[in-house]
Amino acid sequence: MINILLIDDNLHYSKNLINYISKQCDEIRLYKILTNGKDALNTIENESEKIDIILLDLKLPSITGINIINKLEEDNFTKFYDSIIVISGESTMIREIMDNKYIHTYINKLEGFEKIVKEINLLCKIKEKQKIPIEKKIDLELEHLHYNNKLIGTKYIREALLLIASNESLHTKDLKNNVYKIIAKKYSKNVNNIKCNINNATEMMNCDCKKEVLMQYFRNYDYSMVVTPKQVIDEILIKIAK
Repeated sequence: MINILLIDDNLHYSKNLINYISKQCDEIRLYKILTNGKDALNTIENESEKIDIILLDLKLPSITGINIINKLEEDNFTKFYDSIIVISGESTMIREIMDNKYIHTYINKLEGFEKIVKEINLLCKIKEKQKIPIEKKIDLELEHLHYNNKLIGTKYIREALLLIASNESLHTKDLKNNVYKIIAKKYSKNVNNIKCNINNATEMMNCDCKKEVLMQYFRNYDYSMVVTPKQVIDEILIKIAK
């Protein structure tokens, strides 16, 4: 279940919107309706674990929607990255925050409830995917590419993905001398052994995975290409971060 916090000073509009959403979206639950910015900011800061999506008007009493967004950014409230749907008729105010990383999208009130529900459904899919443990996300991507789970190299490339995804100091520029080195130490192997096994598993993947799948998965792929472990790791990291 996805919890929505609706912030709008027009209570009549809010109730009509929630009634419409509840009829269209089975997986949505209203957490609260708030009509002023001060209460809204207090709720977001103190009850954030109960909120998944924020529907936010910009023109509010006491504290504006823009002030709320700026405060979240100032406090680095990362939970709400790409989690706010701005619903407002104030085009000038929208322009002030339209590129902000906390905003999923912005909708003019005149566009109607159907447009809002469409964006909520899209954001719900993103939120549901984010709830999947990162290990499961990695497994799903490797499975999609037809990596053979019986190969030790598949285990090692999974380990490499998990290491990089959970550690900002690690990267794919020099896999052998950072990521592979950590894996080698963990399993009491030498680095070349780790690299060789990952290469073998990736070569098998290139043979087993359909070319059409590889073409859809990797940008600029053509039928003559052999996908490298670095390309696999780079692309999976992009996909699991979405």
